[in-house]
Amino acid sequence: MTALSFDATKISTDPLKGAVNNKFQAASAITAPLGKAVYLDTDGKIALADADVTDVEARAVGVITAVSNQYGENALATDEWCTVTQYGPVYGFSGLAEGTYAWVGATAGELDDTAPTGGAYQYIVGQCHGDDVFFVNPGISAPESVS
Repeated sequence: MTALSFDATKISTDPLKGAVNNKFQAASAITAPLGKAVYLDTDGKIALADADVTDVEARAVGVITAVSNQYGENALATDEWCTVTQYGPVYGFSGLAEGTYAWVGATAGELDDTAPTGGAYQYIVGQCHGDDVFFVNPGISAPESVS
């Protein structure tokens, strides 16, 4: 598994191009949150998605695309608000293989280019559209051949 590469300073989204963005509070402090996959906890707050913990934590609802602070910092404090893209294109990624899926990774917040194994929960967050655009579409299924 390889984590998708991105430049946090270039992570962006555009509602005019179909992105659906919503505001959420952070359940706990998150360092370098931009571009990270998140799930909703039982309080309706976001936390980093992780395929190695529980099925709930593997069910990403989107990707953090903006934080609310006045100083250009890339960090979230507990209960601080941020923008999560729940559907649509997110820009600022690099070296993506067009058409491949991105899965919740075994490292909290990571998006990986292959499904995790070894008992981890497999959950697709979206698909790579071109070299630098990740299209968020949580919960889609990868086609399987059944014999």
